[in-house]
Amino acid sequence: MRNCILVLFSVIALFYGVAYAAGSSTTITYSAESQPVKVIYIDWVSDDTTGAVSGSTKRINGRIVKVVTDPSATAPTALYDITITDDEGIDVIQGLGANRSATVTEEVSVVYTGTSNNVYVNDILTINVTNAGNSKQGQIIIYYVGA
Repeated sequence: MRNCILVLFSVIALFYGVAYAAGSSTTITYSAESQPVKVIYIDWVSDDTTGAVSGSTKRINGRIVKVVTDPSATAPTALYDITITDDEGIDVIQGLGANRSATVTEEVSVVYTGTSNNVYVNDILTINVTNAGNSKQGQIIIYYVGA
């Protein structure tokens, strides 16, 4: 019975865009699909022993234009890192999520290296936060224009 309840909870959490690992969590919400610029809000809490957390979005089809990182009151360790990887494991923000501030909201514009084109994705994105410190919190906001 306990295993059935655990499986049911995992399925419900997956349906609602929540991913859990030991001591860590992400809650992912989405702006209205009808908006020209769509927004993904990822609220995260890092693991209480590793200082890391990861979670996955639904399939995103569009061009990423901006990513914002916002530390919370329980701020992550200075110079924490984020990656946002596609189905092939490529960091779609091209390393721009490295060394984030623990005190200031920061944003990066995402373009292909050497061009002015935004990064196009048609993938489930995996958000990874590392070096955040144990049981720390923050938010990642991804802005994209639908295809």
